[in-house]
Parts: sequence; C-alpha cells; structure tokens
Amino acid sequence: MQQRLIQPLSTFVAPPPTLLFRVGELLRRHRNAIIVLQWVVVIAYLALVSIPAFMPLPPADGRILHDLTLFAQFVFWGIWWPFVILSIMLMGRVWCGVLCPEGALSEFASRFGLGHPVPRWMKWGGWPFVAFLATTVYGQLVSVYEYAAAALLVLGGSTVAAIAVGLMYGRGKRAWCRHLCPVNGVFGLLARIAPVHFKVDRDTWRNSTAAPHPIHCAPMVHIKSMRGASECHMCGQCSGHKDAIRLSARLPGSEITNLTDKELNPWEARLLVFGMIGTAIGAFQWSSSPWFVAAKQAAAGKFAHRREPGQRHAQHGNAEPHAQHQPQRVAHQFGQHEFGQVRERVTLGMGKGGEGHGDRHQHQRGDQQGKEQPAAETG
Repeated sequence: MQQRLIQPLSTFVAPPPTLLFRVGELLRRHRNAIIVLQWVVVIAYLALVSIPAFMPLPPADGRILHDLTLFAQFVFWGIWWPFVILSIMLMGRVWCGVLCPEGALSEFASRFGLGHPVPRWMKWGGWPFVAFLATTVYGQLVSVYEYAAAALLVLGGSTVAAIAVGLMYGRGKRAWCRHLCPVNGVFGLLARIAPVHFKVDRDTWRNSTAAPHPIHCAPMVHIKSMRGASECHMCGQCSGHKDAIRLSARLPGSEITNLTDKELNPWEARLLVFGMIGTAIGAFQWSSSPWFVAAKQAAAGKFAHRREPGQRHAQHGNAEPHAQHQPQRVAHQFGQHEFGQVRERVTLGMGKGGEGHGDRHQHQRGDQQGKEQPAAETG
C-alpha cells in the first residue's frame, strides 16, 4: 500500500524591501506632511501668478533682480515649469500627486462639494487633446509668457475651473486632473518614459494573506489592473497594499515598448503629433504669420495698453526717456523684431489696435514730444 506524501502548504513570503519600496512607504506614511507641502506650493503659485498681474509692466531695461514682475516670470517660466517637466520624465507624475496646486485645490474642494458622479461626457478620451490645443493657441494669442495679466487669465482660469469641477463631481477625488486638465495628456505621455513606477504584482495580490489597508486614490485609477505610470499620480497611497504594490525601477521607455493593442490610445498619438509637435513646437513658425499677428493684437491689446512705469513719470514731466523705449518694448514683447515688414506694421500700429500707419505714428510721437517739452522746461 502506497503512502501518500502530504506536502505542507507553503507560506507566502513578501519580497524583501528595497530602497525604492521604502520611498513609496515614506510617501504613504507621511501624507499629512505632504498636504502641508501642497498648501505651501499653492500659496507660492497664487503669489507668482496673481501679484505681478496687478503691477505696472516692467521697463524695457528692467532686470530680473530689480523688478518683481520679471522675477516672477523668470521663476515661473524659467524654473518652475522646466522642473515640472523634468520631474515627470525622471520620477513619473510625482508632481501631480505631491506638489500640483490645481490638483490639491480640486481635491480639497471636492471634499466639501456636491459629490455628483463623474458624468459620461467628461469621460470622453479626447478632452486632454482639446484642452491642450485650446490652451496653447489662446496662450499664444494673449502673449501668456510676456504679460502677467495674460498668465493670470490663462492659469487662473484653469485653477478656477479645477475648483469648480471639484465642487461638482467626486468626493475627495480629482475628476479635473483625470479627465479635463490641459496638461493631463502631456504628463501621461512623459510619465511613460520614467525609470520608476508603482508596480502591481497580480500574482502576489492574489496569493497574499496580508491585511489590506484602505486606499484613497484621488485620480480614480483602477489599481489592481494598473500596468504603467501614465495615469498614476505617484502619491504613494497604495504603496504596500497586500504586499503587491511597490515603487520599482524599470528601463526608461519600457512601458511604451510593452503596450498591448488594448492599451493603445489613439488620442495620445493625436496629442503627440498634432498637439505637442504640430501646435506647441510649430508655434515658433505660425506665430510669425501676419494673420496670427493681427489676431494676437486683438486678443492681447488690452494687456499692452496698461500703463508703463514711464507713463507714471509723465505726470511729473520726465517721460521722454521712457517714451523713447516704449515702441521697442512693445515690438520686443510681441517678438516682431525678427519678422521684417511684419515687425514694422505691428510696431507702428500697436497704439491703435493695429490700424495705424507710419506717418501718422511719427506725427503723433512728434506731437507728444512737443507737449512734453514745455512741461520739462517748466519742471
């Protein structure tokens, strides 16, 4: 009679912790500290975007360290945004989950909002493409990089929309970030090449006997089926869940090469070709078009007509030095010093919304200098 060998049941053993795993656990365990950091970023963001918009335009010979508006523009466009892009390429969407002010405000608002379910129209996959295209074109029209008021209009409008969506949909969620944010699609593409991600081991998930901890996934990602970093905000809230989710290293770009047919998203391809390459990079070409310049004047004219520091000195009879630099400043801000005849037409016509002519412009300058001369002599 043969004896049946009874093998003891094997006990599941979690893989040993790594340095990246400890980093993920650090994010999960110190959520309160991250929230404090988010509010610090929110305050800095609001200050950089709003305060310069209510100040006079800087002079033509202004310097970064001597003018608050120029300093804020340099910090925001020269340091802030490059840091955001590089951080996503190197660490995934950690900016979205840890530092983004719009995401933090939208999630905070949703905690006290109506909590409606996300409607079907918002789940349309083309919104990231449409939002990025519209924001890029309109931002170029109003000269968002040159004028602080234009930056407040574009960025502030996006922030207000994020808060409004948070007040309407979800409860403690980020419906705006998941479906409508203008840079959501771009960040998702960049995150695919990041060398780190939160990896979900499905076999470990199925065999683990560890007690699961509750997960609060603000961007509403289906964590169990998550295979990449495109949608994950790297907040770390799911780290260590059932011993199956770990912050892990991978080959840069491996997510792209391992995409299955079901995971291919045609809207991502449209965003890459027609948005990031066709519209954003192509702006250096089509922004020199006379038709675009005319539309740009109509959209950004109200920002150009705000009082310059030189105009304040005119009340004291000392405006001539600033008046001499004013046409060059307007031409420089609209980038027309590189476009030949287009430059002349824009520069000479800027004072009246693009309708002026060279002779009339010179005549007006002569009249202005003639009026300022007696004032200067009197002073």
